Amino acid sequence: MAARDLSLRAFVTSVFLVVSCTGEFSYDYSKHGTDWLQGMCGSRERQSPINFNILDTQPTGKLTYNYQTVQTSFELANNGHAFSADFAGLGYGGVNYEESWYNLLNVNIHALSEHTFKGVHYPLELHFVHKKYDTEDLLIIAVPITSSEQAMTLLQEQRIRQQRWETRAIANRTSTKFAFLGAAAPASAPASSPGLADQVAEQALKDAGLTPEALEAAVCGQGCLPTVSPEMAYPTPNGGDFVLPTQEPDHYFPPSGDEPLFNKQLQHFLSAPLPLVNEKQVFVVDELHPLNLGEFLENGVYFEYAGSMTAPPCAEAATWFVRRDPVKASETQVKLLSDNIFQMTADFGNFRATMPVNGRPIATRTIIKETAPPAPPPSAVPLGPLPRTDREFQAMKWARDALHLSKTASDYIHGLDRKLQRAAQAHVSALAPDLYPDYKVRGPDPEVVKRPSAVDMTKTAAVMAKAIATAAKQAVADAASKIAREAEQAARDAAREAATVATENMVMPTTPPPLGLPPVPAGAGPAFAPAPAGAGAPGSPGAKAMMAPATAKTM
Repeated sequence: MAARDLSLRAFVTSVFLVVSCTGEFSYDYSKHGTDWLQGMCGSRERQSPINFNILDTQPTGKLTYNYQTVQTSFELANNGHAFSADFAGLGYGGVNYEESWYNLLNVNIHALSEHTFKGVHYPLELHFVHKKYDTEDLLIIAVPITSSEQAMTLLQEQRIRQQRWETRAIANRTSTKFAFLGAAAPASAPASSPGLADQVAEQALKDAGLTPEALEAAVCGQGCLPTVSPEMAYPTPNGGDFVLPTQEPDHYFPPSGDEPLFNKQLQHFLSAPLPLVNEKQVFVVDELHPLNLGEFLENGVYFEYAGSMTAPPCAEAATWFVRRDPVKASETQVKLLSDNIFQMTADFGNFRATMPVNGRPIATRTIIKETAPPAPPPSAVPLGPLPRTDREFQAMKWARDALHLSKTASDYIHGLDRKLQRAAQAHVSALAPDLYPDYKVRGPDPEVVKRPSAVDMTKTAAVMAKAIATAAKQAVADAASKIAREAEQAARDAAREAATVATENMVMPTTPPPLGLPPVPAGAGPAFAPAPAGAGAPGSPGAKAMMAPATAKTM
């Protein structure tokens, strides 16, 4: 019964590790991507990663980048396949490639390195994923990380450990099969034995006529160096079933900064416990301790080639730049990241197997940080005891001049508008007087007295006196003109009335001529009779009648 429970637990664990917990595609790294069929993963024309056999080519081009320092906290997510820090849309910069800008999206961590150098992996590889600003094209910069000059030995040892783990996995599946069938495991390898996997592995080596030392020598080859620190290498299977951690450790101690090859920027990803599967962890970053992603890229030589994504759907829309010289970090930093990645992937790691190059060209480029254009030289400080006051005075003068010009322009526009209105009214009155019988031409607007500032009393008094004098002068002129017009009109009316009265009341004499006078010849002119007595006296009606025409003529 105990053997059945143990086998069932191993089977459920293996199924849990094979099925992806998140994402659209379910995949694992048990065969490092050689069994993937999603999307373009089955293609071998332009897939990534690849192996680099020639490492001494000279750079023939340049790649420019410009990253802003991260001064705020960021999240590191664990999706069950890799650790990923999302920087999309935060304005932390990117890469300029072929006159096109690629924005930084995220940074992913892989162990072992996905790209190999003469067939050998590095312990870690960081992927800086960029996206073109106007298309879906990707640009990925791969930066391998190692902990020492003898990292190759650690990698070779990991290959041995990987083969041993595959053998143990076969043993576990064998014991699970017997347990589900209700049969007992072979006597040579009892299912309840805690060292079942190790016994099967040793038996497999014995059947092949090999020893662990001979297998290591065959894999390592000639010229291998001893491991720097065996206990700092990749995790060794503990002989029992794999157990996925479900909670963070009680105590966490970040790597010490006193270790050799300590990487200050990589430490930002290790300042707190790494997140468990399907969880996120906030890593604190501030202005005093910023994260400078550019330090992972600077002073490097990169291999450029056209490739694909290294996880399903393996879209062939990526341009890769793989750093040739690895970035150094301390052994504790490398081990901590690597151990967590191998632990969450059932000790398989999250690296895809290398794909065929298929004649793809591989270029070599150097990377250069893009700098801003030089700033213009600072303007010279004006001479004088108070340059700031002088500048303010000049600015105030310009402001007053601008205000005066704007007021003048405004007054001119208002005057032009009034003139146009009067001209239009006069034109209407001349052409169609009956159209608007009660229409009156609008007189000029009263002049608005400008009011200066109350502080300048002298100027205010002068302006007021001038306005009063102008108004009085205009009033006197208007009154004199009105009086003259009225007097002239009254005189004309009086003369007209007097002439009318004189014409109506004047009586011409009809007395016959005296006797004894000779007759007046024809054409000699009319004969006038003598005026009656008192007719010429002043004040008489006759005198008034005679004086009226003279007065009228005089007027």
